[in-house]
Amino acid sequence: MEHCHVLKFVNSGAMPEFIVRQIGNFESIKTIKFDGIVSFKVMPGRFCIGNLMKNNSHKYCFNKVSSGYQCNDCFKQNPYNFCAFCSGTRCYLGKKICGEHFVYLATFANVLKVGVTSIRRWPERVIEQGADFASVISQTPDGLEARRIESEIKKRFNITDKMYNKYKSHLLHRKDARELGKHILQTAYADIVDAIPATTKLDLDILDLSENYTDIEEQPNVKEITDDMQVCGKIIGTKGNFIVMKSGAKTEVFNGYDLVGRVIKME
Repeated sequence: MEHCHVLKFVNSGAMPEFIVRQIGNFESIKTIKFDGIVSFKVMPGRFCIGNLMKNNSHKYCFNKVSSGYQCNDCFKQNPYNFCAFCSGTRCYLGKKICGEHFVYLATFANVLKVGVTSIRRWPERVIEQGADFASVISQTPDGLEARRIESEIKKRFNITDKMYNKYKSHLLHRKDARELGKHILQTAYADIVDAIPATTKLDLDILDLSENYTDIEEQPNVKEITDDMQVCGKIIGTKGNFIVMKSGAKTEVFNGYDLVGRVIKME
């Protein structure tokens, strides 16, 4: 039975994939696709994933961590990690490396969110999050300006910039609310359009992201990944970061990111 250290969760639609390193053969990095019946055990502890580089090389680390995916040393070695703390007031790196960004609006069932993403990660970013509908509304020369606009929209129009997993999990089956998404985006855009700088403003162009997800008919049982947990069932797809699985007659979901840094024993 193979033991694998999970380095990355890939959830860009269709079936979920994980980039893993085989324990005992640290030169072996491969992709595991969760498709059909899966059975694995979650081993105790969480361990640093090191750094996956742009050229797909990997700086190996296996330090134990109490939270997150990286130890302090590995976190500091990746300058893009500090961009996550950007609020639009100043660059934490002193020199901007972020490149062009989009500001976007997205709906999760009937909940509206404002966010930012690098233009190279659109629409992947909102698919990863599990948004139902989304549209870019502004294109900026860097992430700092995008964060400034996002912060202004959040404060002025009381639109959230975060969707917590516990809340999202209760919206997974809400088809009735999901159908309101287009109207919510159209109404919100009309309200905020004058707050977007004219030089960065984009017309509303709503994407329907439903084709990227598995249809969930009823509220699923949400499983929390824990030490020594056994996971067994038939993977039927994803909804953002949630992996959807049939276990007997029950529909269950678990957060794919909760496996990152874990060691799993494939069976």
